[in-house]
Amino acid sequence: MPALTIINGVCSVKINKMVEQSAFLEGLLTCSLKDYIKGNINRNNHHILLFLDSAGIHSVSGELIKVLLINRLSIILIADERNIFLKNSCRKELPFEYIPENFSHREFRETVIRHVDQRVWNDRTMVFGDLEIERAYREVRFCDEVLDIKGFSYMILLMLAEHTGEVVSREAIIQNLPGRKRSSLRNIDTHIKQIRQNKGMEQLIRCVRPIGYCLAPDPLYQNT
Repeated sequence: MPALTIINGVCSVKINKMVEQSAFLEGLLTCSLKDYIKGNINRNNHHILLFLDSAGIHSVSGELIKVLLINRLSIILIADERNIFLKNSCRKELPFEYIPENFSHREFRETVIRHVDQRVWNDRTMVFGDLEIERAYREVRFCDEVLDIKGFSYMILLMLAEHTGEVVSREAIIQNLPGRKRSSLRNIDTHIKQIRQNKGMEQLIRCVRPIGYCLAPDPLYQNT
């Protein structure tokens, strides 16, 4: 499956960065509204949503509305709850949803998932800078090189990727494995060691004693 892309039409520098960072933590790509309008986009990626704030909404022309309708793209409006104009301006032309300016990452994720087919979401290629996880084929790449991460090691890495930036406990990881692999927490450490032996992974998979492990987003985000 292709990577999923968020169109970031937010003009506020602060909120634009929030959208970009939240998208990154979910393994989603972002492109600017300007690049989308000009066609400067990767046609192999799947564009799913357009995020706009009160200033960005003025960039939505009638022609763009037609394109959005054809491509079945919804608009996510980011604004203060008191801004009634934003809630009503696109109601007749486009499907849209509203989230507050101070949205949390959880709100971002839940909003995106509501607008993406579950099969597409589950099979998408997750992109974290140089690290790509192609879920449909259970393949992991770093700097375009396929890594030797398979089986239970892949399952563990995927779980960490689904919680990028968060510490995932050994207990939570082991509960995600098949019953025959739950006999010892040492199994987790063995698989983590195998993952970290691959190119680039040693600096990305961090041990947080005595809790568990974390896929560190900072080194990856700096390379986007």
